[in-house]
Order: sequence, then C-alpha cells, then structure tokens
Amino acid sequence: MSLTGIAIGAAGAWGVSQGLSRFGRNPARPPQLYEFYLDNYWFKSAGLDTQSMNPPLKGSRKADIVILGGGFTGLASAYHLAQKFPDRKIVLLEGACCGYGASGRNGGFVDTRVPGIYDYIEKAGYEKGRHAFDISLYGINLIKQLVPEYGLDCEFEENGSLVTAMDDKQARALERDCATFKAMGLEASIIQGPELEAQIKSPRYIAGLTFPYTGIVNPYKLARGMKALVEDMGVEILEKTVVMRFTPSVGQMGEFKNIYYGVAHNGEGVGNCQTAGRIIADLMAGEPSELTKLYYVNHKIPWAGPQKLRIIPARLYKWYRNRWCTAVS
Repeated sequence: MSLTGIAIGAAGAWGVSQGLSRFGRNPARPPQLYEFYLDNYWFKSAGLDTQSMNPPLKGSRKADIVILGGGFTGLASAYHLAQKFPDRKIVLLEGACCGYGASGRNGGFVDTRVPGIYDYIEKAGYEKGRHAFDISLYGINLIKQLVPEYGLDCEFEENGSLVTAMDDKQARALERDCATFKAMGLEASIIQGPELEAQIKSPRYIAGLTFPYTGIVNPYKLARGMKALVEDMGVEILEKTVVMRFTPSVGQMGEFKNIYYGVAHNGEGVGNCQTAGRIIADLMAGEPSELTKLYYVNHKIPWAGPQKLRIIPARLYKWYRNRWCTAVS
C-alpha cells in the first residue's frame, strides 16, 4: 500500500504504533477496539461500539495533501485545508477511528488558560502574553462557530470556570491570576463569602476566581461531528489504516512555495488543536495571518523532516521555553 502527497497532521500514526508496541500489539496490524479502550464515558455516550468505521486503505492511492491522524489537529487541518484548497484531493489516514485517541478520551474541558504564562510575561511583557492567550481563544471561538453553523451535536457549553481557594496562600494566588488576566485585557473577578457559597454550596472555600473563557464538550462527539463535516467538504477519510512510515517534504503547491510538514499534539488541549489546524492551513497556503505570526519552528523535535512546525499554544517544554511564540519569517 502506498499513498503519495504532502504529509501533515498530529503525529497520530507514530503515537498509535508506539502505544500498540508497548502493549505487545503488532503495530503492523490495524488496532482493534479493545475492551479496555471502550471503558470510556464519551465513547459509550456516542455509541462507539455500534458505529461503523470507514474502510481502510487498500492498494495505491494519490493525493495532493495527506493528513496523518484523525484527532482534533488532523480534523481541524482537514477543515481549513478543504476551505483553502477546494479543488485539491485531501486524504486523512487514521489508525483506528477518528477521535479514538487523546481527542476522544479527555476531561471534556475547553480551557483557554496558558500554563507557564507568568514566566513568559516576565520575559516578554503583557502584550505578547495576550497574543499567546489569543491562540487558545481562537480555538474555543472556532468551536462556538462550528457548532451552530453545521449543527454539530457535541454538548458544547461555554459556561466559564470557577477556581477556588481553601486558605490564604491559595487566595493570594487567585488574586495574582486575576490581576494578570485583567492586565492582559481579559475579564476575571474574585468572589467571596455568600456569593461564593451560593455557587458551590460549601463554607470551606474562602475565595474563588471566575473566568468566562472556558467551556465543556463531549470530545468524542465533537471529533465524530468534525469527521462528518470534513467528509461533506470532500475530504476522504480512511480509518483502520496504520501508517508505518512517511517521508515529509517541503515543496510547491500551485503558486504557493512554502509547504510545511506540521506536527502538533492533542495534549495541547481541545481548543488549541483547532488553532493548530488553522495555522497549518495558513502556512501551507502561504497566507500570513494573526496566528501564523505566533508559531515556532522547532528543530529539536524527534521527527525527521526539512522543516518542522511545532504548534505551542499551551505547554512550555524546557527545550524551547526561552523561544516560545517566536515569529519565524
């Protein structure tokens, strides 16, 4: 079997093959829906055990764009690329079924807060800190747009968050968070006393931080809804197709010269993976945007390739902490 084209996406094939190897599975075989994988509230709520999966790749196929991995990053990439290149043949390869990995088995929070933001603000200032936050904010705004526009049934609610404190030290930390958010031009407030107790029905907590930029979602339903959406847009999705090897490349697509091999990780969060898909599409189209100015080309990630795009809207790993959100021309 072979499939030629430009490879982008969420490194889903690598993660599946490594995971299967660790569990003693044969990585050359498409993964089965093992029983312990099905012990998942989101899967059960969406009826995974009764869903039909798309057939796997058989024989040879050609495509203009190949996306590896059917998680949020891969599906978001497919959505944005189908919009930008409606005449191109786009194929998405998924080792199990779309939403089967981390995208469909998480806490269901759509959280826009950025871990490590204080270190970054200390180095770069509040304005760039807000730019970093806007990467995450774009992701939740995209979900808010897609749900009503395409009727995605994913139980999405943007109901904000409440972080509580049980002692003075924790309360001071919340006050610092609140001041930081406000300095970046974001809404946030501290609540105490009867107002707080009315929210959580407990006298044990002495302070709470309210933050409106947070939601909840059924992540597996969102992934399956996005799968149906991009298929309606003409993207071909082949499930039960484990990719054993691929060779990333940089070349030319039509009049556009900067074609990127992109790697992003579902560990960055539901909203941030949506953002990653948009950035990958913008870069492939050679179209600068407010988001492409906030990416980082990482040369240390352990995948081969001439240019590697590392989407970093959420976590700060030590090997690029000092170069976070660096714009690359």
